[in-house]
Amino acid sequence: MSCLIGNVMSEWKTKRTWETVDVQKYETGFLVTLDNRPIVTPAKNTLVLPSSDLAKKVADEWREQSNEIIPEEMPFTRLSNSAIDKVSIQFQEVADILSEYGETDLFCYRASSPTELIERQTTAWDPFLDWANGALKVSMKISSGVMFIEQDVDEMQKLKAPIYNMTPFQLTAFHELVTITGSLIGAYAFVEKAFTADQIWLASQVDEEWQIEQWGSDEEALASSKKKYNDFKKLGVDEVYCLSVNDAFVMYNWGKHLGIKHVKLIPDGNGDFTKKMGALVKKHNLGYQQSIPKFFYHQRSVFDGQTCMLMIRY
Repeated sequence: MSCLIGNVMSEWKTKRTWETVDVQKYETGFLVTLDNRPIVTPAKNTLVLPSSDLAKKVADEWREQSNEIIPEEMPFTRLSNSAIDKVSIQFQEVADILSEYGETDLFCYRASSPTELIERQTTAWDPFLDWANGALKVSMKISSGVMFIEQDVDEMQKLKAPIYNMTPFQLTAFHELVTITGSLIGAYAFVEKAFTADQIWLASQVDEEWQIEQWGSDEEALASSKKKYNDFKKLGVDEVYCLSVNDAFVMYNWGKHLGIKHVKLIPDGNGDFTKKMGALVKKHNLGYQQSIPKFFYHQRSVFDGQTCMLMIRY
């Protein structure tokens, strides 16, 4: 059979030129064909799918495209492309990156205050750790605050081992679960059907929901900080700073876009200051080797005899 689609998923505005979409059995799996010609990946590999169920989902995505192909509406196709073109070639590297999430799993890092947030985290996250202890025979340590906690080496080996036994397609899907939730344990729980997708998603959003309740969205929080600036001045606060592990260009344009004048935005591009604060954990999925922990935390500290409020948030 000849091939119809070449670099189709990288050409974001490819037009629909086919009439029929079918699933065909292949010697090593299943094909999705357009007018009886198999789809190929952006790297021009034949899109051979491991199961008929996945092939049907990919086929449905292509049937639903109208005049212009919209990749954002084709998650199964995009993940399948990644499994073949990228993960199968860089399997060890991807597996290593995912395994590191076990050392900084979201469910193990708890706030030290306030009490209501601690209770929410305990209620949402403890069931996952209890499940991991029973089903995976893995016992995880819990940290209170932003400081990194060293997990037991043997426990980490047990937690990470299943990753390296996955197929490229399984690892690709698992990568999505881990990076979206920030939890290796949560991803395992979904794969094993121990919790529903809604339960895992809600658990992964505990900190974000708390932050929004307290501060609003990011833009709302900074807008609110402008209004409160004069109140801070009345309390004797000299300056208000917002430090982020980001580059100067992004920080400048963020402030410009939001019209921030009184709050001073400070870039910590290499994370040097944040590292010395003990507030860095690995976040490969965001493009950084390290970043601020994924939970809201605050404390009062004293610098040079002056009391200040530190608000650390991811």
